[in-house]
Amino acid sequence: MSKDDARLERLQGMLRQRGILLPAFDMYGGAKGLYDFGPVGGRLRSRLNQVWLNHWLSMGDVVEISCPTVTPYEVLEASGHVGEFSDFMTVCKNCGEASRADTLLEDDHPNPDALSKSELQELLIASAPTCPACSACDWSPIEAQNLMFSTTIGAGSSGRQGFMRPETAQGMFTSFPTLYRHFRERLPFGAVQVGKGYRNEISPRQGMIRLREFNMAELEYFIDPNQPIDHDFSPWSSVPFNLVDGEGNLHSMTLSDAVEKTLVRHPTVGFFMGRTYDFLIGIGIDANRLRFRQHASDEMAHYATDCWDVEIEGSYGWVECVGIAHRGCYDLEAHIKGS
Repeated sequence: MSKDDARLERLQGMLRQRGILLPAFDMYGGAKGLYDFGPVGGRLRSRLNQVWLNHWLSMGDVVEISCPTVTPYEVLEASGHVGEFSDFMTVCKNCGEASRADTLLEDDHPNPDALSKSELQELLIASAPTCPACSACDWSPIEAQNLMFSTTIGAGSSGRQGFMRPETAQGMFTSFPTLYRHFRERLPFGAVQVGKGYRNEISPRQGMIRLREFNMAELEYFIDPNQPIDHDFSPWSSVPFNLVDGEGNLHSMTLSDAVEKTLVRHPTVGFFMGRTYDFLIGIGIDANRLRFRQHASDEMAHYATDCWDVEIEGSYGWVECVGIAHRGCYDLEAHIKGS
C-alpha cells in the first residue's frame, strides 16, 4: 500500500469514527457509491449548501426553486440524456467486476474519455490492464451503458416510464416560462437548485468522487443571445487564473484578458468563472491547487459550445468539482420541440 493510500484509509476511518461520513447500509454489507452523512457531516453539508445559496442569491437576479427528482421519460429524451448519457463499460471475465473502460486506460492514454468505442476497444486489447478487483487481464467487449436509474411513475397499466434525475438542470429549463413571468419577461435572470441527483455509475471508486446518489448544486443563467451583455471583471483584475485550454496548454492570465483573447468564448462564462472562484476561495480552497480546464472539442457535452471544469488538486490528482458550460439555446429549443 502506497503512502497516499494509507493516508486516505486513515482519513476515511477518522471520518467514520467521528460521524462525518460513512458507508450506507453497512450492517447489510453496504452498497458501492452510497454514503451516509452522520450527525457532524449532515450539519456540515447543510451549512455548505446555505453558503452556496447565499453566494448566488446575492446577485439579485437569481432565485431558488425546487423540482421533483423523479422525471418523465419524455423530458430526458428531449434533453438528449436517453441517447447520450452513457459511459463505456467492460466486464472482467474472471471475476465479473464491471469497470469503466476509460478509467482502466488512464495510464495508457492522456485523455481516454475522449476516445470512441472502437478506439477504446483497440487500446484495451493492446494495453491489457489488470482488473482492480482480481488482477486478471481478460476483458469482455466494450459496451455503452446508460447511467440513469429507470423507474415507473404510477401503478399498473397506467404507469409511465421515468428516471431518477441525473442532474437538477432540466427542472430549471422546464420551469423557464414561470421564471420568465416572475422576472416580468426581462432578461437576464437565473435560477438555482440544490438537491439529489442519481447516476448508476459503472464502477464507483475513489471514495466520494463517484457516487450513485449525491447532492447537486446547480445554477442556470438565461441571457438574450442577441443583446450584448457587459460584465464587470474588475474584482479579478489583479488575479491571475490558471487556465488549461482545450489543447492542454497552461495559461496564467486575468479573466478579462482571457475573454478578450476569446480563450473563454463568452463573457458570461468568464463572469461565472470569477464568481465560482470567489466561492471556492471563500470556503477555504487553496488557490494554488485550483485550476480551470477547458473541454477539448471531442470531449464537449452534446449541449455545450464551451465548457470549463474547475479542478482541485488532492490525493487523487486533479479532480473536477464544478462544470461551467455555455449551453446556448440547446435545452430550451429541445423542450419546445419535445413538448
